[in-house]
Amino acid sequence: MVLYFARMATFFDTLRTPDYSPYLVHFTKKRKMMVPGQIGAEHPLFEHKETDAKSKLLSILTTKNIYSSPMPALPDAPQAVCFTECVWDALVRHASRYS
Repeated sequence: MVLYFARMATFFDTLRTPDYSPYLVHFTKKRKMMVPGQIGAEHPLFEHKETDAKSKLLSILTTKNIYSSPMPALPDAPQAVCFTECVWDALVRHASRYS
């Protein structure tokens, strides 16, 4: 699992609480997409259907784009991009557990 994060500029930056993070995080997985058949040749993610997390991260950093993909666990598999906002310690624990 690779973390990709960007600093969010908000007025909450002045709040220094242990449960607040100014970072927005997008996780990439080292495994293949869950339902690769839902990504057609015209989709921007087509070339990444079989790539590892590092390759996906390098593509995000190079192109400065994160593309939506089907969410097979949801009804009608809508396309989405998932982000999270959480404190650094929680990110490290999550990465340790799921990497």
